[in-house]
Amino acid sequence: MFKVYILILFTYSASTFAICSEVEGVFNKFLSLEKLSAKQRSTIRGTAQVKEFLGKWKDQKVISDNRAFMSSMDRASGSSQKRIYFDVENSVLKGLNDHVLEDKGLGDAVNNLFNQKFLKNLKSHPDLLDKISGQYSDFKSMRFSFDYKDASEADSINKALAEVYQKSNDEFLLEMDKAKMAGLWQGHEGQLGSPQTWFLAGTGDNALEANMASRAQRRNVASTGVASLSKYSDNVDELYSQMRGISGLQSELASNQKLVSKSIMTKVNDDYVLSKEMITILRKNKRSDFSSEAKYLKEIEQKSKSLFGVKLEKDEILKMTKYFEDIDSMSPPLFIRDRQIINLEEAKSGLVSVDFAGIGVDNAQAAMIGLGKSSMNDAKKMNSVSKTLDNVWKEVDSVTDEMHMAQRSYNSAVKEIEPTHSGALFSGDDGMFFPTKSWSRDEKVKLVEKLSQKDPSKYRVTFVPTQYSDGTLISAANRSEYVVKAEKVEKSLRAKVTGVGKDKVHFNRAKDLIFAIEYNPTKDGNGTFNLIVKGGELSPKELKSIHKVFSQTIEEGSSAGIIIH
Repeated sequence: MFKVYILILFTYSASTFAICSEVEGVFNKFLSLEKLSAKQRSTIRGTAQVKEFLGKWKDQKVISDNRAFMSSMDRASGSSQKRIYFDVENSVLKGLNDHVLEDKGLGDAVNNLFNQKFLKNLKSHPDLLDKISGQYSDFKSMRFSFDYKDASEADSINKALAEVYQKSNDEFLLEMDKAKMAGLWQGHEGQLGSPQTWFLAGTGDNALEANMASRAQRRNVASTGVASLSKYSDNVDELYSQMRGISGLQSELASNQKLVSKSIMTKVNDDYVLSKEMITILRKNKRSDFSSEAKYLKEIEQKSKSLFGVKLEKDEILKMTKYFEDIDSMSPPLFIRDRQIINLEEAKSGLVSVDFAGIGVDNAQAAMIGLGKSSMNDAKKMNSVSKTLDNVWKEVDSVTDEMHMAQRSYNSAVKEIEPTHSGALFSGDDGMFFPTKSWSRDEKVKLVEKLSQKDPSKYRVTFVPTQYSDGTLISAANRSEYVVKAEKVEKSLRAKVTGVGKDKVHFNRAKDLIFAIEYNPTKDGNGTFNLIVKGGELSPKELKSIHKVFSQTIEEGSSAGIIIH
């Protein structure tokens, strides 16, 4: 029996931190570190280092003139001005908020840390400062435009941006290491377990090209674990091949009668594309998050069988996965004209949180529809790719319009309870309403009833108090954590109860239901979750199924309370 001991020595510095992080990632996989329990993760979030990190970064948001940037972006297509666009985004923010950080305030702090490091390095670089012509920022990304005169100056800008991006990522990793919260992403596969790949960046001749270049990095980091600045022009050939491949996959999947008959492929206009339910499964269970293909295939097979009542073959899963991954990599971003800062400390009489569910899913399906409208037969690859991206952009833009309509509907509903209130604050697809009084349960039910009248499953509503039962104030950090906890209960309940068979509510019926969570937390991080269900009269079978699954959804230590319907 031989024992092998491996000793690695590094002279620690910022320049070697990225290497150390890659080595750490390799050894974490080798050692197969398990994910920490919910209690252990909560303990980490409560440490002095994490509290200091939150205090330092949670309010350090970058404020930009988004309207001016978007106006110049719209004008750029007809302008002779030579301009480079830069895009950097937290490409895994949803996964971080839902499964890793489990605290939107902590997610904000992580984003603010990277953004502030980048902005400082950008504005101190001699080749960039006087070239900045526009700046945009939102809850997950920053975008810039730079004016230049000739090819030499353009090369200089691209080189400087690569340097700034790398330096900022190195400094970000150092600050994250000081916070001592690596246990939060311990055991996670892929990007979620590798902070050095959370923020991906790209450049292009317009804002959409820059975003496509940034998204192209997802394929690179999945195979190498290393992030670097990506140029759109370097990705055109691959994008062209990818688009043609998507068209072929779409045709194959649309001709599969099993997928069509079980509504896994659904008809939109004249084309069959993946249903939103199937996209949801693929989006929540990404291949890169699993340690092996076998585990991934098993998970997708189980989830699809539970939801659609059909067993998918390996080849079918892999084709749908490829179709979704390639589409997802070219879904345009959400542009926000006005970024609102939501300070949870300002709430005095409870929180009414809303998350507009499925925006990412809607975007992905819209991109599928847009790509289906493209012929890809232009003699020049660049033209074909540009036309296809334009079609995708138009379809995805309609999803943004629908979200804005949902925001207005939500504000209309809350104003029926508080007519003089100015309304909720929105940050992307999240919103927060601060009541001016403590709402009764009847008033909460009234809001949910109102929202159930149109597209009810689009709203994920949670009610969280601002005080514990003994009158002690709940801190802003805990308020954020409790909102995430309540949202996770709704997500888990909807996922587990929706499907075919015993103890299931068919997905077509589930679309008509809204599940709202009222969470009454205790100081130890546990508490009672009550459920409000609206969307038509529930049958005895549906109510029985929801009762059973709801009680199974609550984590140990907390309890399932009443169900109001």
